[in-house]
Amino acid sequence: MCEQSPWQTGPASDTITALNRDQVFDVVVVGGGFTGLSIAYHLAKLKGAEGIALVEAAEIGSGASGRNSGMIGPGIWGTYDRMEKKFGPDMAQAMFAHTESAVRIAIDWIQAEPLPCDLVVGKQIKVAITEAHQEKLAREVSALQRAGFAIRGLEKRELQHHIRTDRYRYGLEYAQSATVNPLALAQALKHQLIAMGVQVFEHTPVTHIQSHTQQLMIKTPKASLCAKNLFIAANGFMPAMGILKNRVFPISTHLLRTQPLTNTELASLGINSHCAFIDTRRIFNFFRLTPDNRLVFGGGKPVLNPANSNGRFEHHTDKCAGQVLHRELLDVFPTLADVPIETLWRGTMGFTIDNLPILGATADPRIFLAGAWCGHGLALSLANGKHIAQAWINNEPMTSMPWHRASAPLMPPGALLAPSLAAYISTLSLADRWDLFKGGSAGGAPHQTQVVGK
Repeated sequence: MCEQSPWQTGPASDTITALNRDQVFDVVVVGGGFTGLSIAYHLAKLKGAEGIALVEAAEIGSGASGRNSGMIGPGIWGTYDRMEKKFGPDMAQAMFAHTESAVRIAIDWIQAEPLPCDLVVGKQIKVAITEAHQEKLAREVSALQRAGFAIRGLEKRELQHHIRTDRYRYGLEYAQSATVNPLALAQALKHQLIAMGVQVFEHTPVTHIQSHTQQLMIKTPKASLCAKNLFIAANGFMPAMGILKNRVFPISTHLLRTQPLTNTELASLGINSHCAFIDTRRIFNFFRLTPDNRLVFGGGKPVLNPANSNGRFEHHTDKCAGQVLHRELLDVFPTLADVPIETLWRGTMGFTIDNLPILGATADPRIFLAGAWCGHGLALSLANGKHIAQAWINNEPMTSMPWHRASAPLMPPGALLAPSLAAYISTLSLADRWDLFKGGSAGGAPHQTQVVGK
């Protein structure tokens, strides 16, 4: 079990302040993840920090922002060729370009401050296991290249310059990506906000929001905040706040991290330390090295993880899920069979049924919602916090992207959601197993472990 963030390298922050008296602000931001931190930071940059407060139910970075793999890369919704069919060539190009821009904004911001978070700028590579996966990935490479994006397809021989395994037969290379320690980044942003003069309140869950003609009332257990404007950036926690119920749902996946690898173990993997990897299955694995030579490996069947009665997510890990994830790791890197697993954890993300985020003003234009990044939150949350702040300061509507909206389609309600999701995930898993059975691995034989990860 890993209750605190697995990226916590020292004692918890000693600069925690909870709201304990009523206060009045121009702007209140709810949510201490990357979206909320970015909105607060850029508002303070543009209008000054006076009159801005950020409130977080637990600690800064305690949600998905501090529990993810730390991989910053482009992409949203699905494969690019499918995006063209769904949204049309022009919109697909604009959507993907937005995600590439988000990566650049995130990297430039981290470097410019600078924000200490073990930033490593490099590449992200999607990898194909079967011949069918290779054909699909090659189609995506062609579609991206036709649209003008600097994407490369990597044949097996070239791919093995980046990772030494027979598991993968083809790759799609994103030229500019990065990895970070995500909790360190969240904490660095918190310290930056405090230095700028933004009021940051942790251990301050929002229990109720009231709209009045002159002001918004944000109630917390010990005190209330009055504000003229409210930005709610609570991602998968929003349904627990009574916001976007049956439209946003919280999904958890597992990750593990090895102990530091020896030079011999590293050599056996042949991993480019400046690359992160994602495979192309419907339910996929993702992995990368840390600067201190630990391997972070994520996946496992995603599961619904609704907030408990206190509005918090359970982060207890599933021993069986951990064993499956470890088998998946050994399918890729059998030489690590004797390497101890240092940490197993899970993180919870916000999803919508149409796999698009939510960024938009509600029927009350003083309240703006942002979240449900559907697994693409690291770059998009950091960059869109900036876009949201700029649009609000300039009084400009955000309407250019499909995710510029204040809601999402309804999904199966209440008791129907968990079994519906479980059935859907099982269908995806069976389809992946069939693909592996039909096509085998790059080495020509099906892998023993065919339970897959996300």
